[in-house]
Amino acid sequence: AFATWINAANDGERLPMQAVFQGKTTGYCPSPDAARYEEAIELGYVMLPSGYWCTQATMCLLANDIIAPYFDATKAELGLPQSQFSIWLIDLWTVHKSNEFREWMKENHPTIIVLYVPGGCT
Repeated sequence: AFATWINAANDGERLPMQAVFQGKTTGYCPSPDAARYEEAIELGYVMLPSGYWCTQATMCLLANDIIAPYFDATKAELGLPQSQFSIWLIDLWTVHKSNEFREWMKENHPTIIVLYVPGGCT
């Protein structure tokens, strides 16, 4: 079993997906020999094992590896300063709203403002 985070920008651009597979080792993730595995990697898909669907660690990887680089590249493309704030709208989930994650975001990505889709609306 796995959970997938499908990421899209407001302008409709699709960002790489993060798939978290229920299991603690990479043996639970798709094999590099699987059909179209290379295509998925080239498209930027991230496949991680985890003992739980969404953890502090998987959210930090999502922010570091997909969300922040997208915002940084978009600011550069638009000629905006890297100090420009960006909004990341995410589902209201236990890990997402935890003090640990919110404080980590403030410390590691101070220009990303995290807002939440109200519970029951996704």
